[in-house]
Amino acid sequence: MTGTPGNGHPEDEQPGAPLEDAFYDTAPEKDARAIEGARVILARKLRWLLPRLGILLAVLVLAFLVVAGPRPATRADSPQYVEQARANGARLGRELGAPTPGPLHAAVGTWSIRPNPPNYVRLGGYPPEVRRSTGADGDLRAWAWVLRAGSGPACAVMGADLLMVTPELADEVATEVLALADIPRERIVFTASHTHSSIGNYGRTLAEGFFVGSTIPGVHEIAWRWAPTAWNTLRSMRPAVLRAAQADAPAFIVNRLDKAGAVDATMDVVQLDIRGDEPAVMVLYGAHTTSEPRRDWMSPDYPGPMRERVSAYAGAFVSFAAGAMGSMGVTTPMAPRNPDNIGTLMATTVMSSIRPRARSEDVSAAELRLACGRAPMPLPPLRVPAGGDWALTEAASAFLLDPPAEFNVSALLAGPLLLVSFPGELSGEVSGPLRAAARHRGYSLAIASFSGEYAGYLLPAARYGKGVEALTQFAGMGAAAPAVALVEGLLAALPPGPLPEDARADRAWPP
Repeated sequence: MTGTPGNGHPEDEQPGAPLEDAFYDTAPEKDARAIEGARVILARKLRWLLPRLGILLAVLVLAFLVVAGPRPATRADSPQYVEQARANGARLGRELGAPTPGPLHAAVGTWSIRPNPPNYVRLGGYPPEVRRSTGADGDLRAWAWVLRAGSGPACAVMGADLLMVTPELADEVATEVLALADIPRERIVFTASHTHSSIGNYGRTLAEGFFVGSTIPGVHEIAWRWAPTAWNTLRSMRPAVLRAAQADAPAFIVNRLDKAGAVDATMDVVQLDIRGDEPAVMVLYGAHTTSEPRRDWMSPDYPGPMRERVSAYAGAFVSFAAGAMGSMGVTTPMAPRNPDNIGTLMATTVMSSIRPRARSEDVSAAELRLACGRAPMPLPPLRVPAGGDWALTEAASAFLLDPPAEFNVSALLAGPLLLVSFPGELSGEVSGPLRAAARHRGYSLAIASFSGEYAGYLLPAARYGKGVEALTQFAGMGAAAPAVALVEGLLAALPPGPLPEDARADRAWPP
């Protein structure tokens, strides 16, 4: 029997209510039941998902450990690298000592690489921040010294106010120099000032891009400005005399890893007197050039003011190259620590070691042995340090660094001067004994950095993983050992040099 609404029969209440009303009911008790149901469903999902996420995370961690590491760092000071380096150095020494002396002819060229205007230029040197310049002080220069003895082949020393010389930049410059001046790559000694406030955007690999920025046009632009310096000089070579001096400059250098540790306080001052031209002076020093306090300012750092003062004093063209900079920081006895104060004081040391000469003073060609060449420096595969005595795997490091197939040391022998440029930054803690050994053999050893490849800091094993150099010791623990062995082998194979043992190091020789 069907009742009418409101007759008291519960089964007859709200006849015809649609079924969908159950899904839209907002009664509090139904809200609570819905929330509880959602919790139950979520718990079921999490019980299914969490173990699978854990497995996935474990797989990713395992894959990272297999592919990237970290693993114990490689020992670069093992006998397989050290003895091969010594043999390579001896072979290079025999090559450098083979030519007979001849009359020296030389020329020097330079070109500005500073963009004009200098604003909003990508600067290289202080990762990971991307810095763009808002102004500039001083000029940024690329330069070349070209020398020839008698009828022998020409040798070139080429430097620039750059953070480093990358393999791609060195190859492109060398290709242009070969085409313009017929000087092959093995007869070019590359170096750089290592200023951290110069132009960037010329890297190629991920690591180079991190430090200087990466664009192919940047490589081309620098190469097109740098290479013609060698061509122009080769066309105007004249009789010349080369003099070498080693001044003691402890006031400007400090060991960054150990304030009481050893430093290489020797400042190499090489003077080239050319008939009918102003003198040329090359300064090599191991204190890092990082002295410009403004991170948005283009600057040659302290080499700029130093060059200006020396040039005004001697009427000379002055260039600067990074010495044994591994672990070596710059300081000054006169505050504040900025390029002008450091460069001004440093200029006094340089000026005491050169011989001023009037442009009109005649110059007769000096008879000297001149030779240049390259030798492979054996190193373990590069690996990125990961803290302590650990480093990433070869595969992960190769992805980041994309290193060249081999690393080479370049050398120039010019009378009393033996200039050796390394593919990295040799520790200033180990270069002092090498200088002493060279003087004993009759040579003034000048050490340069950035020969065209970069294997990072080449430090003693005890310094691995320490301080600001920790992340760029790519060549492993004890990377200074093969570098030292190579120079030792080179010196042992050279004939006795012309530098007298009683010659004052801080005075230009020959006098």
